[in-house]
Amino acid sequence: MSQSSLPLCIVPGNPDIAGIGVRAATYVQACLASFNLLYICKRVLSTINSDKSPVEPAADVEKEPSPPLGSAIDDHTKDCNEAKVNPDDAATGSIPTLPQDAEAMSTSSMEVNKVVEENSDFFAMERALERSILMIGFAIILSAILAARSSTGLSAYHAVVVLNVSQINNWSGYLLLHLSQRLRASRITGPALTRRFYLTKDTFKASIPCIMHSMVMAGFGLYFWSDVNRFLRSTVEEPCQPATYFWVFVPVHVSNRTLRIISLVYYSISIVPMLDLYLLTFIIWFNFILIGSISLVLVTLLLLVFIPIFGGLYFALIHPLLKFVIDPISIRKARSRKEEIPPILPSQRFRAKLMSIYKYFDKHDWVPLIMVPVVVVVHAPLVYSIISTELTIHINKNHVTASENDWTYGQTLALFSALVAIYLYMDDFFHAIKKRKSSKLRTE
Repeated sequence: MSQSSLPLCIVPGNPDIAGIGVRAATYVQACLASFNLLYICKRVLSTINSDKSPVEPAADVEKEPSPPLGSAIDDHTKDCNEAKVNPDDAATGSIPTLPQDAEAMSTSSMEVNKVVEENSDFFAMERALERSILMIGFAIILSAILAARSSTGLSAYHAVVVLNVSQINNWSGYLLLHLSQRLRASRITGPALTRRFYLTKDTFKASIPCIMHSMVMAGFGLYFWSDVNRFLRSTVEEPCQPATYFWVFVPVHVSNRTLRIISLVYYSISIVPMLDLYLLTFIIWFNFILIGSISLVLVTLLLLVFIPIFGGLYFALIHPLLKFVIDPISIRKARSRKEEIPPILPSQRFRAKLMSIYKYFDKHDWVPLIMVPVVVVVHAPLVYSIISTELTIHINKNHVTASENDWTYGQTLALFSALVAIYLYMDDFFHAIKKRKSSKLRTE
């Protein structure tokens, strides 16, 4: 019998792995991790910006007379001798300004310490949420490994879903870990590149859960992609034609050679401790370049196309319509009801709204132009993994038995654990907000 004449393989359902309860628990906690990251970023920015008030020039300050030339030279020579520096080298500027760099680094470290202290409650909630996410992630991967080693085996379809869901959990844990790690690294003195990749005892200790989850996920990924045919044989009837597809921007069969090679390379890097975290950081910077270029094109189109078109429409159509049609109608209605003519007419209200929008962007132009692309870049892999999981399930749903939709104990446990974690997080969150407001009122 030829391969094309064989019926398509029917995959036995496994709701404990790909059921709606497990997926919902993963997605909800991933969204909560994103919310936590955005809120902490907002708190950090507000804490830093609150300290940067403009310094007004002092008025009526008498200018001191300049010292004599000989006195200035003597003072300069004395300072160089105390620092053991040649005055000629100092005069030519051939030595680095280490005191200024050290002072700037000390100031930056003080700002970081203040940010961490003022937002300590939110960092504590972040750690608790990370443990809950990775706990469910470990349970899903270990269940898949045990199922793959059982007599019935694990289908390629469920293995792909497990890898995608595990990637969502891994990325959520990384989002929660990344900001606190960057703040810890900011306390270290030295070049920026060294501080970015410097590994301390505290940094490594805080990264252990995320590293272990990434290693277990990568180990299962290597086990699956090294021999996909082993998983394709887990079907209801044999012989049959495998029909398991994985959505990678387009549906791709799991036996595709290019997909297999790329996946093996990715999981081979992810299984190395700490290198997996650097890989996720590299993905962020790659997205920065890609989405940053797209944002630059969109901003250029906004400035060169949209704004002139909107300006032309406003002066040619919108303003005359408001001025000569809407305003007279509102005036006639007020007179017919024997009411006073409104002090602000619709055209004036619309113009004031446009001016308020312009003033906001003129004052906070960095908010939409910088923060929005950053949010898109950081969350792009997470959003992609969720979309890929759902579309993979949608593509293969006709080849999976109806038992996939059954509600099981495993789904109940996963969803209940996620809801408990969400409840505890929101309770701590609102308690921290209330505590912050009360302390602010006391200081005022």
